[in-house]
Amino acid sequence: MEQKNVSFLKQIQYIGKYLRPHKQILIFSFLLSAVSTALGMIQPYFAKILIDRVFTDRCISPEFRRRCHGGW
Repeated sequence: MEQKNVSFLKQIQYIGKYLRPHKQILIFSFLLSAVSTALGMIQPYFAKILIDRVFTDRCISPEFRRRCHGGW
């Protein structure tokens, strides 16, 4: 089988004919994907706050600190 060497631009134009009627849903999907990605990158920030403010010596009660550092 012989393969034709078709440029990338021509392939996009060919596919574009079929995607054009679905343009609004494609744009919505890309925007939703971007928002989802941004929210996924925010999640570690909340974990940082939890660790820094809750699980550090600044905010832990003295009794809990004693138990964690050796001895129940």
